[in-house]
Amino acid sequence: MPFALVGSRTTARRQAKGVGITVFSTSYGDWRQVCQWPADNPSFLVQGRAAGMVYAVHGDDHRLTRLSLAASGQLRAVQEVDTTGTNPVHLALDSSGSWLLIVNHSGSVVALPVASFGELGSPPAGWS
Repeated sequence: MPFALVGSRTTARRQAKGVGITVFSTSYGDWRQVCQWPADNPSFLVQGRAAGMVYAVHGDDHRLTRLSLAASGQLRAVQEVDTTGTNPVHLALDSSGSWLLIVNHSGSVVALPVASFGELGSPPAGWS
């Protein structure tokens, strides 16, 4: 089933009213809410190469969460890593799907290796 995932700002600091990540089903030509996954400021999301993997950075923080998206549309956190900077604002997978690049507003960029099932490794020595 096709899904659309929408991240939102959630903290009082941002005067936000979001709840985290909302998953919508898009299979019948309309958008129906399937679930909400509470999280602090999941500001940018990217789908991983491994089936059902989603990566989300948390604005105003220093974390990235790897999520598993079930066929039902339910989300479950499976890994959390430090982005080595603060306020991560962008994610991108390289064309091979082997590296996840994270850009932090604090002025750093980090590359994390991505294993075949979507797990994230540590940044290479000297990177960030």
